[in-house]
Amino acid sequence: MLLTKVQAFAGMQYFLDQYYWKTMADDIGGIASCLMLLEDNKPADQAFEEDWIDSAKVIVPNYSEGMLFTAEQAYAIVKEFLELYCRIGFSEEVQHLINRMTLDQRGNIADQKINDIWHKSLGLAISNGPMYFQLK
Repeated sequence: MLLTKVQAFAGMQYFLDQYYWKTMADDIGGIASCLMLLEDNKPADQAFEEDWIDSAKVIVPNYSEGMLFTAEQAYAIVKEFLELYCRIGFSEEVQHLINRMTLDQRGNIADQKINDIWHKSLGLAISNGPMYFQLK
């Protein structure tokens, strides 16, 4: 499965949103809400878009704007994004999620609940696209 930048970014949105609703980890919820897009297709906190691109460049050194990502690369970008977040301002809740995102010896997500959330999130990203703020 190959994902566009928008789908990979949306996968991260859904992953963090789904994880938040399962754990009620406030720091994760805060990040998830900052990633939601406004009407201009930019995240509520535009620095997060830059951080996502920086994370993508770490995982895929030859990153270019129109490239496609594998599901594995998109997952690694999420983890790198969270690690960057912790380097900027440590969060115990974010570090806990990072610790749960490890891969087993075969390269599969070791934590079954995280695996389930990730694959559900990819499905939502592909079928629904990115998450937007619902302004009422």
